[in-house]
Formats: sequence, structure tokens, C-alpha cells
Amino acid sequence: MRRDEKETKVAALREEFERAQVAIVADFRGLKVEEETRLRRDCRKAGVSYRVVKNSLARLAVDGTEFEAIASLFSGPCALALSDEDPGAPARTLAKFKKETKKLELRGGQIRGRAEPLTSNDVEELARMPGKDELRAQLLSVMVAVPTGFVRALSEVPAKFVRVVEAYRKEKEQAA
Repeated sequence: MRRDEKETKVAALREEFERAQVAIVADFRGLKVEEETRLRRDCRKAGVSYRVVKNSLARLAVDGTEFEAIASLFSGPCALALSDEDPGAPARTLAKFKKETKKLELRGGQIRGRAEPLTSNDVEELARMPGKDELRAQLLSVMVAVPTGFVRALSEVPAKFVRVVEAYRKEKEQAA
């Protein structure tokens, strides 16, 4: 590869790192072409950028970025999964694929704003966390529950009064 091609690839990869919220490094040794293709398809569906990277170029790309701590993970055959929207998406996608095939090895990663890199166990823990949409749904249900409970409490006072009046009316009708 010529020097100008390498510079272009490093610049493109650095730009991806600057946009990314999370970067996960994995070892893809042992995957067949069909499995690799399926993994790429799963990543695309999840909004994750997945690519096999050349270690020296990846180290140059992370130099000076918030993801500099993962430079030590770039050794041997490795793939990089990046996401600029949902920080848990790459971890969930790769962990699910690892569980199905037992061939992918999660080396670690980095989350934007976190000083120390993630270990492979941290990546698997991140994969178990709910996604952004699930968290929004949980927050919305909590936000709706409080006003709903308040409205029910307010409406219970007149309803209770109506039941008392109705019971009193029935008692008077039976007495008469």
C-alpha cells in the first residue's frame, strides 16, 4: 500500500473515531466467510460500523483521540466495531454473535469520556445493559406513572363520595 493511501485510510479511520461514542476491538480468527458476512450484516442493521483494520494504521488513527487507550489492543488479526449513536449496540451485536458461534473473541474497547479502557468482561457487561430505546421507554413509563397516579387519586375522592351517596339512597329505599 502506498503512503498516500495509508494516510487517507488513517484520516478516514480517525474521523470515525472522532464521531464514535464507543469502540470495541475483537479477534475474528476462525470465522468463515459466511459467518463474517453475517456479522457484518448484523452490525449494519444495528447501526454499527464494523471493519477489519490494519494494526499499524489503527494505532496511528487513535493517537491523540479519546480512544488512545485501546491502541494496545491492536495486535494480531483484529476487527473494530464503532457506533456514534448507541454505545451498547456494538457490544450487544458482537456478544450475541460470539454466543452463537463461539469463535469471536472480544478483546476490549473504549467508551467516549471514560478514562480507562474496557476489558472483555466490561464489554460483555455493556452488552447486557438495555439499549437507548429501551431506556427511553422505561423513563417514559416512570414519567407517565406519576401523573396517572395523581389523577387517579384526585378522581377517587368524588367517586368515593358518589358511592357513599348511592349507598345512603339504597338504604333509604329499603327502609321505606
